[in-house]
Amino acid sequence: MGQNVNGMLGDAARQAAGGARRAIGESAPWLTRAARLGYAARGVVYVTLALIALQAALGRRQAEGQRGALREIASQPLGQFLLVVIAIGLLGYAAWRLIEAARGAEGEGSDAKGIGLRLAHAGSGLLYGSLAIQAIRLLQGAAQDTSDETRTEHWTARLMALPWGRLLVAAVGIGMLVYAGQQMRKAFKGKVVRHLDLRELGPDARRNVLRLGQFGTGARAVVFVIAGAFLVLAARSNDPTQAAGLPGALEALQAAPWGPWLMGLVALGLLAFGLFQIVQARYRVLQPVD
Repeated sequence: MGQNVNGMLGDAARQAAGGARRAIGESAPWLTRAARLGYAARGVVYVTLALIALQAALGRRQAEGQRGALREIASQPLGQFLLVVIAIGLLGYAAWRLIEAARGAEGEGSDAKGIGLRLAHAGSGLLYGSLAIQAIRLLQGAAQDTSDETRTEHWTARLMALPWGRLLVAAVGIGMLVYAGQQMRKAFKGKVVRHLDLRELGPDARRNVLRLGQFGTGARAVVFVIAGAFLVLAARSNDPTQAAGLPGALEALQAAPWGPWLMGLVALGLLAFGLFQIVQARYRVLQPVD
């Protein structure tokens, strides 16, 4: 088992020098720094989400989504300063993801699988760009005080109002389920460290990073499974109120048998995912090698 883990990590370190370096090599140095700040900012948002979810599992408050996490950060001491840094970081992360989508930075080809991965990168870029705008609006005092679930229902209703809207909502939900399955597979096979260069770390530290990434990625995938299933249900019933984002998925876990324990376990996984993003900010391969 130990040899398999070390082999996985060794392969990950060698593979990390691939397409991502070629893509970023043609970009301005500022983008590399912005991307790293972006991974760190994403990590802080997920750590905040996880801490809120842990409180929700104990019955002390309601679960929140990413926008709720931003509001929580803004309410802390030095919250405005942190929000400025996070907004800049999220914009950097969004830019990097869009570049990944355009250039195939992770070695994506032009086949169906490669196109799907590029679309996923583009969707991630747009999502975090939107989150950065929300952070800026919070700084300006102009952000609407609406919950993440209300926004999910609102956008689901708008999508359903379009021609073939129910099919579009179902497609988004199925896409989330497929993505969650891919993330679970990635966690199970230890591919979460594929783009990290961990050679300067010792064997124990490498194994800990791998386990952190596996636990965090798997827990986040569980949330995507639940949210995707709710979207499919909303499309089937033609009822946008059936849609659920991250808070709704966590609340569904809490309503299940052994719910608080399940929700607490997933919350710990989200905490691991946030910490893993901070590790990525340091060790992800983004620069070309001479």
